[in-house]
Amino acid sequence: MSSAGAMPGAPRSELIMPSLRPSFAKLCRQSKPVRLLFWESDDHRVVDAAAFLNETGTVKVFFLGSGEELSSAIEDPGAARAEILAVGAVLGAWLERSGNSTSALPRSRCELAAAALALNLVDAVVGGVATSSADVLRAGLTFVGLLPGTRTVSIAGFVEPVAGPLAGRLLLMTDTGAVIDPTVDQFVDIVWNAIRAWTLVSNERPRVAFLSASTRGSSAAVPNVDRIGHTVEIIRAGGGKFDVDGEFQLDAAIVPGAASAKGVAGAVAGRANILVFPGIDACNIGYKIAEHIGGAWTAPVTQGFACSYHDVSRGAAVPDLIGTCVMAAMMGSVAMETARTA
Repeated sequence: MSSAGAMPGAPRSELIMPSLRPSFAKLCRQSKPVRLLFWESDDHRVVDAAAFLNETGTVKVFFLGSGEELSSAIEDPGAARAEILAVGAVLGAWLERSGNSTSALPRSRCELAAAALALNLVDAVVGGVATSSADVLRAGLTFVGLLPGTRTVSIAGFVEPVAGPLAGRLLLMTDTGAVIDPTVDQFVDIVWNAIRAWTLVSNERPRVAFLSASTRGSSAAVPNVDRIGHTVEIIRAGGGKFDVDGEFQLDAAIVPGAASAKGVAGAVAGRANILVFPGIDACNIGYKIAEHIGGAWTAPVTQGFACSYHDVSRGAAVPDLIGTCVMAAMMGSVAMETARTA
């Protein structure tokens, strides 16, 4: 993965997915840094990502812990510029807000990080390199809560192929890691979550394709096709500057020639940029095939929480982690601006 060129205000731009670089360059020009918290500072990938982010000047990195336990683990000069958010400070602030009630006290580092975000001690939290997704999401639901009007947390993955006919084309796959077998209502939330994430980084009109092993009823044996049709109707009825269609097989969704050969047309057929998989199994496998076999750039983003709170895979490489941090910082920046103008 080679750099497409220097990015103003951010060194080592080759570590950022090319499609995210313009958005991050814009973020670099804002006056107030985004405060981003890691709770897994003993992992070298986190230390490397923190060093990169601190060099940009637009993200202020915080590590959760104490000076004594962190000083020996962090030797990189860039990471050493991170500030420390003390566990005791988070606990004290949480107890003060809850009237000294200990019934829902944050105890694990993951829970403490989620509580710090809810308390506005930081603007964004990223973790999961050494923590299960179940624990990360549970802490978020308990201490951060959901975005108003949202009932579902979902995880989407930005994917940018580096070779072949789709090289350089940005795609978003969902849901890679949260909802096992989506209901119609959950599918609706997953799509709205994905559209919000997409519009943060791309000016291209969102074109949402529901994926299946069937294209427009081509296989009667495929389950849940009716569920997809019902979801598409609901989302279309909500209106907005996007297109949605399905069900499509993957090739009919993203390859114009395949869509034409299968007799499907429309704004989405062959041109989709948001791919909604029928369940977590298919999406998680497809996303990791694109990353580990196809060599694509990837960056997961968690959507649906009231604040910028993100889970990453325990198998994430440093560029994946940085990609998520870029998205987390952008979402945290949006929240900061919303609060300022409220």
